[in-house]
Amino acid sequence: MKSQSFAYMLAIFHASIVGLSFLFTKMAIAESNPIDTLAFRFSVSFAIISLLVAFKVIKVNYTW
Repeated sequence: MKSQSFAYMLAIFHASIVGLSFLFTKMAIAESNPIDTLAFRFSVSFAIISLLVAFKVIKVNYTW
């Protein structure tokens, strides 16, 4: 039962992040160019993922 309540809590957390993302994107596009907003979002995402890979929080297989 504890894992089910944890799953519900994570689902609510995820839904709030997704909902706020749309709100913040709408606010950002009102203030700047949509291409600038996209560039900023992708740059921040790339930096965060790169840090997580560098600190080995996320394991990536580099072999082809």
